[in-house]
Amino acid sequence: MDVRISRVETIVVNARMRNWVFVKVTTDQAGLVGWGEATLEWKTRAVVGAVADLAAIVVDRTRAASSTSTRRCTETSSSRVAL
Repeated sequence: MDVRISRVETIVVNARMRNWVFVKVTTDQAGLVGWGEATLEWKTRAVVGAVADLAAIVVDRTRAASSTSTRRCTETSSSRVAL
């Protein structure tokens, strides 16, 4: 059974001194959703932007294809980091 990711959205919740960033991943299977937390203190907009960039890669793809795509992005970006 191929489950496709149909939507990725961020929900920002103000928690006084910081914001919490939650990520909801919706699939094409009725009722099958995933939740995650992606908070990085004082970097709310950067996290929301990063999730949006990854969402563009994984939406409308199967879980296996999405894993391969995100792994390639991670390998490519980390190999270009200059120290």
